[in-house]
Formats: sequence, C-alpha cells, structure tokens
Amino acid sequence: MKEQYVGDIGDFGKMLLLKHLASLGFKIGINWVLTKDDDGTDGKHRDYPWFGVRHKVNNPLYPKRSKPDDGRDCLACSTDEGMLKEIAQCAVKPRGCRKIQDLERVLTEVLPDKPAFFREVYQDGDDRKSKNISALAEFGGTDLTFFDPDNGLSFQEPQRGKSPKHIYLDELLTYWAECKSLLLYHHWGRPKGGNLPIIEGIQSRLENELKGSTLFTCTFRRGSTRTYFLAVHPAHSGRTPDGELEGVKAMKPLTLAMDEWRRIAKPCQTTHLWQFNPAAPPLPPSPLAPCQR
Repeated sequence: MKEQYVGDIGDFGKMLLLKHLASLGFKIGINWVLTKDDDGTDGKHRDYPWFGVRHKVNNPLYPKRSKPDDGRDCLACSTDEGMLKEIAQCAVKPRGCRKIQDLERVLTEVLPDKPAFFREVYQDGDDRKSKNISALAEFGGTDLTFFDPDNGLSFQEPQRGKSPKHIYLDELLTYWAECKSLLLYHHWGRPKGGNLPIIEGIQSRLENELKGSTLFTCTFRRGSTRTYFLAVHPAHSGRTPDGELEGVKAMKPLTLAMDEWRRIAKPCQTTHLWQFNPAAPPLPPSPLAPCQR
C-alpha cells in the first residue's frame, strides 16, 4: 500500500469488504504493508463517488466530462452511500495530501469495533521478522489480520531479502499459528497466460498450507483488477460468510466491469445532495501539487 493510492476506487471496495467482515463479528487488525510513494500513476481512479451524477459537469475531479451520466452506475444508490460519502473526502484530496490516516479515520468511524493498525513503512533490507513481531503485538485483541501489500502474496523463497511489495507464506503461517483468520490482497498483473491460473494456484496453495481453513475469494474489477483471499481459521468457524463474497449486495457493482453493471442496473432516481457539495473544494489542484496548509 502506498499513500498515493489512498481514495482510489480500490480502497472503496476494500472498505466495503472490511465492513462486511466486521459485521460477521471479526475484530480486525490491518497491516498496510506500507511502502514509499513513487513516480507512478497508480491511484488515479478517484472519480467514482460522483458516478451517476446527472448534470452538466459529471464530477468535480474530472470537470472536462460534459456528457451527463444516465445514473445507471450510481454507486451511492447501489452500494453503501454512507461509506462512499466518507471515502469521497479522501478521493478528492490531491496527491501529497492523501495519508493512510485518512483511511484509518473512515474505518474507525464505520466499523462497529475500532480496528488495530500497523503502519510502519516496509523497505528493502528490512528485518521482516522484527516487523511481524511488532505487528502481532499491535493485533493482540484482534482475530482477523488484513495484509495490504502493493503486489500481493508471494510463495517464492527470497534470495536477497523479502520484497516490501509482497507478503510471504512463512509470515502468514506465523499469524495462523496465533489463531488469526487472514485477509490477503493480491493485485492482478499482466502475466503470459492470464491471471486466472495464478489466482487458482494461490487458492489451492493456501488451502493446503493453512490447515483447517475455509477459503473465500472476492475479485473487484473496477479500476485495476484485484482479488482478496479470505482464510477463516477453524477457531472462527461461527463467523464464516454465508455464500460467496462477490454476492454481497453492497459490493456487487464493483465485482463487475462498469459496462456489465450498467446492463443490469436501474437508473438512479435520487438526488444525492452531497455529490454536488463535496467536503473538499470541487476543483482540486493538480494531482502532483503540494498539499496546501
């Protein structure tokens, strides 16, 4: 996770998933596996809170869009408007102003139990064992740990230290031994042969390595495609999701591509006043502008 990603549509799906798991009774600890910002453009999909706004300027982040939206992709109607309104305050901020604490504020306000957070920055050459010990200490009162690395899970044996962009199997097994259920982020790349064989391979390996686990997957397809793996520990069998995670009503519009969702969605018939009056100024500075104090 990088702070430049904060407020991206991927974060919205992440928040919805964490809220759903909290509603099942999980007390959540979040290791952001935070890394330093770079010069990349990832994290740019931040106009989604204003999808479905039917007026001359479609939304404040992309004022050049002049074609009115017909409302079929109004996420305020079809997902969780309260969560969307909260994260919109992150999405509208320019790069340099978006901080991991912004997401922590949203989660603290919307989850029934305050999550525990570990936000130390991961770098090449880190003593990962020491970091995991520190994180486990932070997560003492939790029973589900969410790992949010830049790239995802790696089963490779590191030759010169562990990449800060991945989480590794031996680290997961440490948490599993402490009776922690696990939620893992994995970003889709562009491998030869496609991503589905990779996702199926990860699922199979996790089922074999995490003894007694009940495994679920949830893939969000808006912006950049990403899959979450949920491994429910046997100690938490009473909190196992009922059915597929992708069937959860609030998350459904993000598990389909925009064109797929628009084919089955009904037009929005509601005026969401906050969409016309976002908390931050409607025309923010350039994404690369320094934060104004």
